[in-house]
Amino acid sequence: MIKHIWTVLCRQSILNKDDNTISLLNVLEDLKVTIKPSGQNIPDMSKGLINLPFNFELVSLWEFDNPPRPKAQVEITYEDPSGKKLANFIQGLEIPQDKNLKRIRSRVNIQGISAGENGRYIFIVSIKEGGSKLFMKVAEIPLQITIEKEFPKKSS
Repeated sequence: MIKHIWTVLCRQSILNKDDNTISLLNVLEDLKVTIKPSGQNIPDMSKGLINLPFNFELVSLWEFDNPPRPKAQVEITYEDPSGKKLANFIQGLEIPQDKNLKRIRSRVNIQGISAGENGRYIFIVSIKEGGSKLFMKVAEIPLQITIEKEFPKKSS
């Protein structure tokens, strides 16, 4: 059985191969975005959403029992403040069969997200083990997003 220990949303993680420690850089809890449309650079908000083009990672720590260990998949669902699903990512979780290893980290690299309103967005972390047909939710990671729109002043 695989047990979720923690998940953190950050801009970048660095794995030290010498001692297997991980550094989480710029942990994200709040994101403030200022939109300054000018000329041809007006964001497309036809669907009520804008693309926020920045890279970040969801880093998780998992523990597991002795071998044999099942294959697993991690699902990340991204929801807006009203609970509407905006994105979904599924990644395989490679679990070593070495009986001396009791934990593993997973890193999901995400390149850009969408947002349309100010509020609390959620990344839901779920796992599916072995022959299971359903994902089981193990964590909800909030991200408060504030969008400010600055329009150019009209000259008189």
